Amino acid sequence: MPNPPQPPHGRPRAGGRTSTWWPLISYVLVSLALLASIAGLGYWAGRRSRPPPIGFAVPTAAPPVPITAYIAGEVAEPGVYTIAPASRVIDLVVAAGGLLPDADHAALNLAARVTDGQRVIVPAIRAAAGPPVLSANDRAAAEGPPRGGRAVTAPAGPVNLNTASPADLVSLPRIGPATAAAIVEWRDLNGGFKSVDDLLMVKGIGTSTLEALRPYVTAP
Repeated sequence: MPNPPQPPHGRPRAGGRTSTWWPLISYVLVSLALLASIAGLGYWAGRRSRPPPIGFAVPTAAPPVPITAYIAGEVAEPGVYTIAPASRVIDLVVAAGGLLPDADHAALNLAARVTDGQRVIVPAIRAAAGPPVLSANDRAAAEGPPRGGRAVTAPAGPVNLNTASPADLVSLPRIGPATAAAIVEWRDLNGGFKSVDDLLMVKGIGTSTLEALRPYVTAP
């Protein structure tokens, strides 16, 4: 017997009929697979080309730096001191040994902050106007010769702080043996006085004593 005729194209459907939409379904599935592949490749390419996240450094505070300040005037130990940051004038005064009895507390702001390189001068209490302060030689000349008959000769001019002996210094107002020795010691340690104001660096000499000495002393 002859073979039955075969369908020319497509899959047989139920009942022996050929499907005409199967090629279209295959094309759609292949297209979707290609689109998925392209999307996946684009995703991974984008991830690889993405720049790394930028890190931000958190600034750290610098450690506090000590400050250095100069104090002179009516303090026990005038000089240059290194104190803690954010210190106040009272801290600088304490470092300098405290205030002298003649210090004018009301004229000094002890609560003020001290800055690096600051110069603090502690003033003295202004005395009421009175007779001028005379040196020992001036007083001796005014009072006349002593009982021994030999008069004390006043210096011909101001006393040079860089050449004066302890005896010359004791003859000055407000200068006793201890202060005279301190003046000589400071002069030897620091190479002499460059100005009369350097007396403020000597222990025991404040602004009131300096002003009393100024007419009687000199320095290069």
